[in-house]
Amino acid sequence: MNTENLSWIHFSGSKRFDYPIHYSVCCLSVDSSQNTIEFLSRWYSNSYCHYHRHLGETYIKVLEGEHNIVEINDHETVHKKRYSGFESINSGGDSHMEYGGPDGCLVYFRCKAVNGKLFEVLDKDGTVLSYATIDDFTKNSGN
Repeated sequence: MNTENLSWIHFSGSKRFDYPIHYSVCCLSVDSSQNTIEFLSRWYSNSYCHYHRHLGETYIKVLEGEHNIVEINDHETVHKKRYSGFESINSGGDSHMEYGGPDGCLVYFRCKAVNGKLFEVLDKDGTVLSYATIDDFTKNSGN
């Protein structure tokens, strides 16, 4: 998929996080009447996005590469590898890490916002550090 001419927002880590954060998002569309957003997320080689919890229903489709999910709950940690063509719908509420495989990955998302919020950014212990909103994805993307 040619994504070079899209407007991407880049994120990287800081000393606060002890895992490599390097990813980008690109807003494709927003449906205000449904409180949904469609966006692409690109993870770079063996790099993560922030530990987080989606609040509403989320549909994903892996477009390129190896997409890794590490789901974390009170009883266990589960690591899943997903490859190009994989599709899933999640009702929200699970805490997880996501990262790209050795060659990174590109994933399509359609997420529903709950009370204006898409997901919570979490600290290691599950404390909410911040919220991501549709506006966060669109304010710098030109959409």
